[in-house]
Amino acid sequence: MKSGIECIPCFFRQLLSTSRKVTDDEELQLAAFRKAAEVISKLSMVKNPAESTYSMLKAANEALGCRDPFKEEKKKYNRISMEMYPELSNTVRDSGDSLHTALKVAVAG
Repeated sequence: MKSGIECIPCFFRQLLSTSRKVTDDEELQLAAFRKAAEVISKLSMVKNPAESTYSMLKAANEALGCRDPFKEEKKKYNRISMEMYPELSNTVRDSGDSLHTALKVAVAG
């Protein structure tokens, strides 16, 4: 799937959400949007939307001075997942079809 012109507003919505997560400073947010706009202006629409978003957010995060705005959330949900692991592992092991059950658990995750 290639990026299209209709993807650009979504890129900026993601950036707005991310920049607000990092800071309330609108000048800093604006700096991030300017960096993102530079990247978007040079985008190849041959890339898929995920690749395009990654490039744009990487540049914006540098402007925000935050390498990973979701670092704490990832830690939280990884901790929760690891707490659930023993029970889920037993569920998979004890099922009649462990591959099918493991796939269902993975999708639910």
